[in-house]
Amino acid sequence: MKLYRFLLKFYPARFREEYGRPLEQQFLDEYREADGKLARLAFWIRSMRDLAISIPLELLRELRQDLRYSVRIYSRRPIVTLLAVMALALAIGATTGVFSVVNALMLRSLPFHAPERIVQLGLALRPADTASAFEAWRTRSTYLEDAAVYTQADMNLDGRAESQRVTVAETSSSFFRTLGSEPEIGRSFVDGEDIPGKNGVAVISYSLWQQFFGGDPRAIGSTIHLNSTSLTVIGIARPGLDYPAKTAVWTPTVFDIPRLPKSSMFFWVTFGHVKSGLTLKQAQSMFDAEQKRDSLAIKNNLIPLRTQLAGPVERASLVLLGLLSLYCSSRAPTSRICC
Repeated sequence: MKLYRFLLKFYPARFREEYGRPLEQQFLDEYREADGKLARLAFWIRSMRDLAISIPLELLRELRQDLRYSVRIYSRRPIVTLLAVMALALAIGATTGVFSVVNALMLRSLPFHAPERIVQLGLALRPADTASAFEAWRTRSTYLEDAAVYTQADMNLDGRAESQRVTVAETSSSFFRTLGSEPEIGRSFVDGEDIPGKNGVAVISYSLWQQFFGGDPRAIGSTIHLNSTSLTVIGIARPGLDYPAKTAVWTPTVFDIPRLPKSSMFFWVTFGHVKSGLTLKQAQSMFDAEQKRDSLAIKNNLIPLRTQLAGPVERASLVLLGLLSLYCSSRAPTSRICC
């Protein structure tokens, strides 16, 4: 009986008010009249079949009545109705657009291992000038499990057809390992490949692989030319991975800057993976102590990667989403439509 009473709740409210009690009483009487397990099983099957047919029909009938009533009421005031519909349409569209931005920047999980523990150590902070010195700093860190450094520039990619301009990230060999994002095809950099003379390799983005090589698996082992410098492709990044900022090619030449000729200014960026068991506040305290010991002129903070990617639009997007939600809520009682 409890199950049947629960299923009756799927009927429209007006139908339940008028027929709910009689249906319950009829169900109870027929159930008592059913003699034996087989008879009761057949009764339950028949009752469920009737509900499966009648509930959708009653909902459609109720909807049809509401639509007719709405058309009759709103047709009397077409201008007001048109303005209300346009306002709601704009509010719904704006809310959907802003929520898409908020979802992409702050809600959706980043395609990295434990992204909430990845932090940026500062825009121009470069702990060491050579691969071996950086490796020594990275391995003795008391607050980072791993770390990587990169710089970014636009370069000419020469190849099969005409040259194109692509964004290149020159990194340390620990770049993909720190992110926890191994290539879709091939491999990432291994220790030692960021040493000058051993850094003639590259990982390309999935989209560049599709565009430049037509998705051919034989792209692994082929040669590309960045600013007339030859590099061997060893991996294809995962689909959608373009960190940092629309990168199409990653190469471990950050400690060998002359390897890829550049004409513009560039900055080193260091990021790392905070050790398990440490809070961001504890890691920041250890980082502050390290900066003080090394007498750095500019104090840097550990910035969570999601915050760094969202940038200045994070707070503005949340405020705008809140304002739009309030506007939709204020319109809902009048129009009986909620966005």
